[in-house]
Amino acid sequence: MYYLVAVIGERAAETMAQVMTRMIPMVIFLAMGWLFRRYRVFTEEGMNELKQFMMTYALPAMIFMSFVNMEMQPGYFMLFGTVFVMSTTFLLIGRWLNRIPMLRHPLTPYVTSGNSYAFIGIPIFNAVYGIENLGRYTMLGVGQELFLWMVLFAQMKIGLGGEASDRRQLLNLFKTPTIISMFLGILFNQTGFLETIHRHAVLEGLYLAIEYMAGITTPLIMMMIGYSITFSATYMKGNMKLLMLRISVVFGVGYLFKIFLINRIIAPDPIFNYAFFTFLLMPPSMMFPILASAYGSREVGEQASDFTVIHTMISIVVFMIISIFLL
Repeated sequence: MYYLVAVIGERAAETMAQVMTRMIPMVIFLAMGWLFRRYRVFTEEGMNELKQFMMTYALPAMIFMSFVNMEMQPGYFMLFGTVFVMSTTFLLIGRWLNRIPMLRHPLTPYVTSGNSYAFIGIPIFNAVYGIENLGRYTMLGVGQELFLWMVLFAQMKIGLGGEASDRRQLLNLFKTPTIISMFLGILFNQTGFLETIHRHAVLEGLYLAIEYMAGITTPLIMMMIGYSITFSATYMKGNMKLLMLRISVVFGVGYLFKIFLINRIIAPDPIFNYAFFTFLLMPPSMMFPILASAYGSREVGEQASDFTVIHTMISIVVFMIISIFLL
């Protein structure tokens, strides 16, 4: 018995050490980003251009790699729809909660739904669990991305800006690099085209170029997050209320969906359980403060920006703690 406990303890210590080793580069890249801002290595404009590069090329490359190498199961397509319904439910609950006087706020209807599944979630999950397990996380993203572009962004435009949505909103969905990379990855995966790629030198070279591009995603995004660590205490009290509201809805309703629906579609395993937790833990989409600033008042835009930064930092810290002590 003593020997068994000792072996389990030794393995747990080894696992914790491995996770901590993988966390160290993330902390270093975050610190580098903060130092880049502190010493003005990059201008705000330069960082925005780098972010645009990441969203257009590097992040889609990583998404493509995760989907093209994923072992697809028939239930995955049902999972895409379930995540879409779950995200829509988060939004409907937010709109209902906004009717309560003490919770009423321009951001309440939208703060409970939508997350930075790709920009934040993919690099930190990949850093700890590796690209070989990334598919267990990215499978949650198809329904999420469809929800963002088909529902949430249109609702923010209508609710904050008083503008009607139009067909261009839906057309933009099929122009986004993340959606394109998802569907190309699924297409290559399901048609077996990846085997054809590996049999031709030129195609294999293009595939390797995409793989190399995917490899720079995590360090650059962590530096971008570190660069953005700045917020005002003006909206702290209001943002804490919104944060508690979001966490309560997302985790409460999210795990009801997992227990009663998702676990029936995808057989749960430890990696998928961590992936689902990470998915719910993520902060709002990076488009959230942009749309709030574009369609809402100046104060609403500033508060949305501060809220996103605070949530992002809390999410990363919680993810690190959970990964170290519960993996």
